[in-house]
Amino acid sequence: VVELTLPAPLKEGGAYHVVAIGVGSEMVTAGKTAASFIYRAASPYRDDPTGDALGATMTGLRRVTSVGNGIILLEFGAGYSVPGGNKLADYAITVNGRPVDIRAMGRRSKIDVYVPVGWPFKGLLQHEVFLDIGAPLKNGDVVRVEAAPAVTCGATAATLVFDDRESFSSAIKVNQVGYVPDGIKLARAGRWLGSFPDPSAELATPAASASAGGAAGMSAAALFAKGPVIDATSPVDGHTAFHRSLAPWALRFDAPPAFEIRRADTHEAVFTGTATLKSKGDEVDGRVNHSAENVFEIDFTAFKTPGRYYIAIAGVGRSFEFGVGDDVYKTAFETQAYGVFAQRCGQELAPPYSDWERIACHVVGVVPTTEKRHLAHEFGKFVENRIPVVLPASGGHHDAGDYNPRSHIDVAQTLLTAYELFPKKFFDGQLNIPEKANGIPDIVDEALWALRLWDGLYDPETGAVYNGTESQGDPNFIQTVELDDKGDYAWAPDSQGALNYAGTLAQAARILAVSGQAEQAAAFTARAEKAYAWGKAHKPDAKDIKVFGRFYVAPLAFAAAQLHRTTGKAAYHEDFLANTPWRDNAQAEMIAGDGAYDLSLAAYAYALAPDAQCDAAVKRAALASIRREADMYIDGSSKMAYAFIRHPYAPITWG
Repeated sequence: VVELTLPAPLKEGGAYHVVAIGVGSEMVTAGKTAASFIYRAASPYRDDPTGDALGATMTGLRRVTSVGNGIILLEFGAGYSVPGGNKLADYAITVNGRPVDIRAMGRRSKIDVYVPVGWPFKGLLQHEVFLDIGAPLKNGDVVRVEAAPAVTCGATAATLVFDDRESFSSAIKVNQVGYVPDGIKLARAGRWLGSFPDPSAELATPAASASAGGAAGMSAAALFAKGPVIDATSPVDGHTAFHRSLAPWALRFDAPPAFEIRRADTHEAVFTGTATLKSKGDEVDGRVNHSAENVFEIDFTAFKTPGRYYIAIAGVGRSFEFGVGDDVYKTAFETQAYGVFAQRCGQELAPPYSDWERIACHVVGVVPTTEKRHLAHEFGKFVENRIPVVLPASGGHHDAGDYNPRSHIDVAQTLLTAYELFPKKFFDGQLNIPEKANGIPDIVDEALWALRLWDGLYDPETGAVYNGTESQGDPNFIQTVELDDKGDYAWAPDSQGALNYAGTLAQAARILAVSGQAEQAAAFTARAEKAYAWGKAHKPDAKDIKVFGRFYVAPLAFAAAQLHRTTGKAAYHEDFLANTPWRDNAQAEMIAGDGAYDLSLAAYAYALAPDAQCDAAVKRAALASIRREADMYIDGSSKMAYAFIRHPYAPITWG
């Protein structure tokens, strides 16, 4: 508990904000570092100046919630004891004042918060304990859980009053952003229960022992040693064959559960249906099962009435609230757009554009170096290979949640392509950014901020382009930019930097021209052509064909396609055809399986070009390669119980 002495007393009803930063490179916490509160004299912690009550809740039994179908979840903090918590005799549970027996348990432990000292950080764990109390909860049931001192320090008791209008269950997953009325509307029901039913748990309650067919103290391991019962006709232990066919370590039902869509304000049921089993927790799609859950699909596509709703399942609980409406993605778009804006490098953040304030960073220029990007590791030897000048470069977007000035021209490429795909969706004044009302669609303004950095890396005399920026290592976790000693350096000019810049400039010029910015468009086009000429003439000194493809062939094809679209010059078209495989091989892939090349940007640019500018056969081949790549993503991803678009053969890692 940290006690802060303020210069004046807190005011009733006043809004207060606290940020925990740190000193030097040492953080206060690796968990939540900021909080806001409205001061009330009747706060539950007012009579707890030492924070003992709050601390007890955080370290001990925090809460009890419903998972579903007789499974409850006990959430513990770092005070939980794994050996002590594995003895069911140390848990006392009542429902409406009557003791109930625990039939089985499981546990899932995960990082709750890191201890930010040294590296790698150590972590404090949060523990989820799943208990089977034998029967689904009904509305109005009062569940009281008490744990013995051997289970946890801190708080040892918690209560749940179950009501499927109010009791949230983590087993029901919805799109919290919402659904478009005429679109597909899917949700999921399922929950992994960790080690459930844990064979090492000591089943010591009378009902659990009787159901296991033995004396008190018999363990779940003995039950499992008998082998599974595969009787498909009659219920066993009160459960159906359908229940027994599902993975035992996840939430199960005796039959696919019925669900209701309810209005959020009145709780009125406006749509009903029955979920369908999509995937069993012991099934894999040939690669990996990410959830290990018995996943049930909730399909309410037929429901189209706009409003605010939630999903309820009897004996399980309710979902988060969600919306149905034509504008449900507006907030998501604005939030993501603000996230990109807040990552701007060289941009002061302050009202009215940002409630979070930050000084403008990296505005003193960039130090060029002779470090070749295609030869170096992540962090080159910038300090010893720097050139004693400063480039007037500022802009772009930060790499992550720190002050690393890594340049990302792909921000510009992505936003410009999004605009060209759906120009009627984006307009000037749509976002809360300083450039609004300048006659240029705001999403294009954000792309131009990304290009702004590269404008400073461009040499107008030669057309060379330094290939992005980097620091001499990542900043620490709390250091603000004015204290950052890692520097801001530029990689040496190379073909990849020049050609990517040329292609992106040409695309931006085309968009600016139709936005009434003819002068700026002409300047962009001229700069793009000069950078292209330099990049084409300076092949990398690469001995690896994959490096040659990544640093020369792919960016050359991209830039040629964009310049051909913008200028109509036949020479660029020929360069595109010569540096892509589709003229000679209509079945060639957009991305080589061996990693030799990735022509995605080139293919997208050519596919969006007017037919009159293209070789018809090559365009068909490029489009076919895009579709095959997309189909691979869709087909592979759709096999997952929780389908989301990703490369089905790539591991899920950080970054």
